[in-house]
Amino acid sequence: MRKIFLALLANFLLALTLIAGQDVFIEIADLGFVKLDSEIAANYNYQLTVYYVSGQERFLVFHFEHVYDKKLKQLYEFKTERKVDVYILEASFWKIWDLDKKEVLTIKKQNSDAKFILTTQDVPIPAIDTFSAQASTNLMYQIFIRSFYDSNADGVGDFKGILEKLGYLKSLSVDAVLFSPWNLSSSYHGYDAVDFYTVNPEFGNFEDLLQMIQSFKTNGIRVVMDLMINHTSDQHIWFKDAIENTVESPYWEYYLISFEDMSSKKRWYSTKNTKDEEIWYFSLFGKGFADLNFDNPMVRLQIKRVINFWLGMGVDGFRVDAIKNIYGFDWNDGIVESARYAKELTEYILQRKPNVLLIGEVFDANIYVLQQFAPMPLFNFAQAFSFRNNFIGADNLLSKSLGWLDAKLYPDFKIYNFPFLDNHDMDRIYSVIEGFYKSNKELAKLQYGLLYALVLAMD
Repeated sequence: MRKIFLALLANFLLALTLIAGQDVFIEIADLGFVKLDSEIAANYNYQLTVYYVSGQERFLVFHFEHVYDKKLKQLYEFKTERKVDVYILEASFWKIWDLDKKEVLTIKKQNSDAKFILTTQDVPIPAIDTFSAQASTNLMYQIFIRSFYDSNADGVGDFKGILEKLGYLKSLSVDAVLFSPWNLSSSYHGYDAVDFYTVNPEFGNFEDLLQMIQSFKTNGIRVVMDLMINHTSDQHIWFKDAIENTVESPYWEYYLISFEDMSSKKRWYSTKNTKDEEIWYFSLFGKGFADLNFDNPMVRLQIKRVINFWLGMGVDGFRVDAIKNIYGFDWNDGIVESARYAKELTEYILQRKPNVLLIGEVFDANIYVLQQFAPMPLFNFAQAFSFRNNFIGADNLLSKSLGWLDAKLYPDFKIYNFPFLDNHDMDRIYSVIEGFYKSNKELAKLQYGLLYALVLAMD
């Protein structure tokens, strides 16, 4: 990898030297995906910065985060900026690359037609798969990876174990599988990402995941990834850097974070760095879950990078976790702002993958809250709570559960209603029913079966 880095650096320095101009413009080019050589597939989240200070200091900053080597089947990580002297007499004009433009980067000599253009042919973005299985049942199956199937007897479910049960899933006529978080995390459930780009080693390696994704797609089953963007783990490199380097950190403003004593406020937690400075951060979901600051454009850009990465790896869709709580300091706070961001995110994902299977989590039974998040399709919590609270029946149960949905609000989605009875944040509805029937299992099973028949019959 060191040779690859030096070769790439040399090529850019040669290009810069050949077309050097008169003036300097300090810009950042976010190249997203960069081909390094014939064996390296793509370099994600790559930044190239030119600095020029009073004619004295000239250097490039290369910031590598994630490089996937298809031949060696490894994911490389570079977390540290590397500063290298350039030693050119004049600098160049840099055009910032927009994520969706064909022309990636232009370096142009002043007062001349000579220029060096880097395009997406030189910097290939991994093809976004357009797979779209014809739905036979519109049935989506959720897998909590840790407990689903253990292939190596270590007590933890894994990607290979899921792959072994592919035939079972096909026998259920499953069209899509929603996976619980597979990213590296600090918790057993995975909803606090330590790294958005790597996988939990307890579940297998990156190649195991890619093999599983491809096998599912080959068999006509779409893969839906759990996307946790409201917060990160307090072990994420962004947060750790922010705590250690405070306002000098490029990640300080990634979080809702402060030197001010917030002990009198709810859901603010403190931690200390090696300099014994006490830092307070907001976490809606509890200590260790550091909420991201979505007023910071760089946070929004980072989320786009994550989405691009996983679409490039072949996922067919996303469950957007806690989209209701992107903004706000309490469970029902900031809904309007969160809904506005949901619209922006939906539009972006549709640009990247028009046939995406997208579901947002707005944990709320209030249909007026749910409607605000259109055009992002949502889990139908209005239906789920109606069924759970009235499982022996109620007047207008179906109309109340489905009446709020309007196809006109979701013009880009064939599937926009996601009814369900259970999820990982609720007590199992069978247990609720069994308790009602005083442990009469036969009656509970019949009632349970009837409810699921209703859900499966919903359009």
